Amino acid sequence: MLSRQIGKILRGNATPFQLFSACVLGSLLAFLPGLTQAPGALIILTFILIVMNANLALAVLTGLVAKLCSILLLPVSFEVGRFFLDGPTRGLFQSAINAPVLALCGFEYYTVTGGLAMGLVFGLVSGYLVIRFMHGFRKKMADLEESSEAFKKLSGSKMAKIAAWVFLGGAAKKNSYEELLEKKVGLPIRPLGVVFVVLLGVVIFTIVQLGKGPIMTMALQNGLEQANGATVELGYAEMDFKENRLVITNLAIADATDLNFDILRAAKLEADIASASLLTKRLKLDRMVISDAQHKVKRKTPAYRVRELPVPAEPPPAKEGEGKTLDDYLKQAKAWKDKLARLKEWIEKASGPQDESGEPGPAQETPEALEERLRKQVEAVGYESVAATHLLDVTPTFTIGELIAEKVRIPELKDETIDIRAKNLSTQPWLIEEQKEVVITSSKDSLGGRVQLGGEAANAFAFHYRGLATDQVAKGLKIGGKQALSGGTMDVSTSGSWAQTDGDVVVNLPLEVVLHDANITVPGAGATLVDNLKVPIGIMGPLDNPRIRPDTKVFANLAGNLIKSKATQLVKDKVGEKAKKVLGDKVPGEAEKLLKGLFGGKK
Repeated sequence: MLSRQIGKILRGNATPFQLFSACVLGSLLAFLPGLTQAPGALIILTFILIVMNANLALAVLTGLVAKLCSILLLPVSFEVGRFFLDGPTRGLFQSAINAPVLALCGFEYYTVTGGLAMGLVFGLVSGYLVIRFMHGFRKKMADLEESSEAFKKLSGSKMAKIAAWVFLGGAAKKNSYEELLEKKVGLPIRPLGVVFVVLLGVVIFTIVQLGKGPIMTMALQNGLEQANGATVELGYAEMDFKENRLVITNLAIADATDLNFDILRAAKLEADIASASLLTKRLKLDRMVISDAQHKVKRKTPAYRVRELPVPAEPPPAKEGEGKTLDDYLKQAKAWKDKLARLKEWIEKASGPQDESGEPGPAQETPEALEERLRKQVEAVGYESVAATHLLDVTPTFTIGELIAEKVRIPELKDETIDIRAKNLSTQPWLIEEQKEVVITSSKDSLGGRVQLGGEAANAFAFHYRGLATDQVAKGLKIGGKQALSGGTMDVSTSGSWAQTDGDVVVNLPLEVVLHDANITVPGAGATLVDNLKVPIGIMGPLDNPRIRPDTKVFANLAGNLIKSKATQLVKDKVGEKAKKVLGDKVPGEAEKLLKGLFGGKK
């Protein structure tokens, strides 16, 4: 009953210090957004409340009122946080955000920093008002105890004691109100609180040791799903702090662009952890090894998305000679653009932004640009989840020093496996000076690729795929309403670059396609078999919707040769028929010899 809690405070022996500290600590805890954003701050403040001899009942009551106010004032807390994190005290908080232990307090979240400031003000004001009220109440009661016989008689009656017990609680004061007015501080530390904190620490440590597998599994699964944008399933995850090792079994990462498939399945993932990085709320995996992995595996049940996927950009208006878009050449253009948009998102995360000079690093935002970016983030994830990530300037929040995935099976290469090696992947790549790249090779070198991630204005991109079945590609093309290619194989290769321009990932990939023993149909000219034909194709523009410019000279020459061949054959047929009529059946052999000599054969 609320009245009993208030009654215990009024009739209790709490000193002004105990009342004031209860209001401040209760308010600070209430204005924090949650454990996800500020685990360190919540734990530290809770332990201080328990150890410090603050009035717990008042702390709870103040906390309830403060929590309601914090919900209503959440936008205000956000703006206060912006003042501290992006204003005159930015340097101070930037140091705290990147410092060991303090990084766990979550100061990078605007509502954490702003909430602590708002909670402190709320606690100071409420503490002052409570002390003023309690001083006036005790002074009045002390005067009544001293001078009012009626009050003494009433307070000593049995009915008054019963009523006080029912409505105000049974714990009566042990000292007179006059004595309570003289006490200001009292015992600042709660001895039982110290014992409780020690025991609680032991219990928490034991629970974590016994349940660290399920706890780690749930935490990793949630984090990976947010990064992937769709379902991620884990069999089991365990972190061994003694060996500094993380082990994950039965990992399945769904393809966010096609929820019926997993983009990666792996029987086991093992990683060496730099455990010291955890004190700064960073996760650094020195070496990660993925075993028994598969790509593009059909799921038994469709996955689900946990967030909206990036929308493919519209290409800029075409200039003369710039080529056409994916929609002009591919039947499933939308599916390809969705996949390229995902690839663009991964590259942007892995490479990071670039400054105005093209060097890797966070872009220097204008106040207007920062305002707009934060507004969009608030609309997408809410005030509580928006953080000043631009203040994370010492080490990345997540780093993989070396990633190795060997003998990965993919459906396109039935007789081969691929090896994947990546170096220095992170969430803030500009903070890592070492080279960042991903290299893919197949066991027979049919497939291979290499991409640099940040570090230069123009990053290298190379890829090749040899022996690709022409029919597999041709069924997705649309040229003249007919299948342009059939039969044979093709080799595809490129060695180009990509860069970030005006906040977009732009590619310049001179693609070379070599057709082997393939049939080509040229609209208006017919079909022909080519033994070895090189077709240069330029791919330029936004990665998620580039412009495609084939070398038209190749097809023009091919069409010209087809038309010439048809005309030659037609002339041969016409002349042959006329010669037979003139010479008759007596000398057919001579006529054939003559025609052969006329059109390039031997007489």
